[in-house]
Amino acid sequence: MARKIIDPKKHANFGFNGCAACDAKCCSSNIVFASLYDINQATAHFPILFYVREKQISPVYFFYYGEIVGQKCPYLLNSLCTIYEERPYACRSYPFSFESMHAYYDDGCPQIAPLEAGGMNLFHKGKINANIMKNFVSDAFHEQKEKNNNETEVFVKFCLDSNFLVSYKDFYASSAMHQNFKPSLLDQLFILHPQRIGVMRMKNKDIFSDNPEYLEYIVSIIKSQSHIQKLYDLQ
Repeated sequence: MARKIIDPKKHANFGFNGCAACDAKCCSSNIVFASLYDINQATAHFPILFYVREKQISPVYFFYYGEIVGQKCPYLLNSLCTIYEERPYACRSYPFSFESMHAYYDDGCPQIAPLEAGGMNLFHKGKINANIMKNFVSDAFHEQKEKNNNETEVFVKFCLDSNFLVSYKDFYASSAMHQNFKPSLLDQLFILHPQRIGVMRMKNKDIFSDNPEYLEYIVSIIKSQSHIQKLYDLQ
């Protein structure tokens, strides 16, 4: 699966045919991009890791452990989501996203295709269909997406500059919890290091004084790391 920019000209006759006839292919993605907008929702059920792409590092939901073919989200039962009412934003918005200030869709979604009877047009008068915005993207997210994306980038930079992140494979070097990844993915994953954060706070007691909300985000993300063991046990 790959994200593709939604192009008003190229996709003018494309539609989205809904989820009713799908066998939850979207739930087989093992990482999905997150943001500060949905960190609290995400950490309730999934670990948040950090993923390097195009020389940038971004927070991601970690949906399932390893690279086993056919593996899907552990909250999926008979192609239905068992945490549907509590599912995080990336699940609610799929197959659409707005990273880097562009509108994207996931080309792995079989329900986005040249328009068929009953499908919902991706566009209306040159703009993304308002029903898609309301039902998948959410008006609240769309209205603040620029602010959210910028704040997420600043938060990640703060974590990097503060030396809070460590390679996932180094963090779990003495554990089996890094052995099922393809090297291409393993080399791109990073994790917040609780002990390192503690040391940095001891050295600089004012490290969060300018951004006290960052400490809340970091505590939530570190707590979410307990889900990694759960996902590992389920593989």
